[in-house]
Amino acid sequence: MIEILIIEDNPYKRDKIVNLLKSELSVNITLASSFTSGWQKLIKNIYHFVCLDMSLPTFDQDEINGGGDFRAFGGKELARKIKRRKISSKYVVITQYKNFSDENSSSTFDLLKKEMKSEYADNCLDVIFYSNKQNEWMSQLLNLIKDHSIENTSS
Repeated sequence: MIEILIIEDNPYKRDKIVNLLKSELSVNITLASSFTSGWQKLIKNIYHFVCLDMSLPTFDQDEINGGGDFRAFGGKELARKIKRRKISSKYVVITQYKNFSDENSSSTFDLLKKEMKSEYADNCLDVIFYSNKQNEWMSQLLNLIKDHSIENTSS
């Protein structure tokens, strides 16, 4: 059974990812919907694979709390923390945005993909563009997880 953590705040996108993975793979899925809850799960548990959104709220949202500051580069911040803590989980960033910006910087999908795969090459397997209208992301994600799982069982 593959242990997967999905850090995603958009319920529709999260459900699409969960349903895809459960229908195609033997997986145990844990969910987090913010930067903070995702980080807490990463440091307390071991996951074979993480599906990571790039833009995340700081905290989980509910009827009382709005989620705190929005982190346009929250996934990149988590990648930095994963690298610093030497967490072994492999991950893929799945984003539906083509452009990212906050008060300090901006980036495009292509530039961010290049940066993530270069700077975090040990853990970041890819950056995938998610679309409600196209299914290419599905095969990309499944292939990455399957390829990574085969590598893990053969080593």
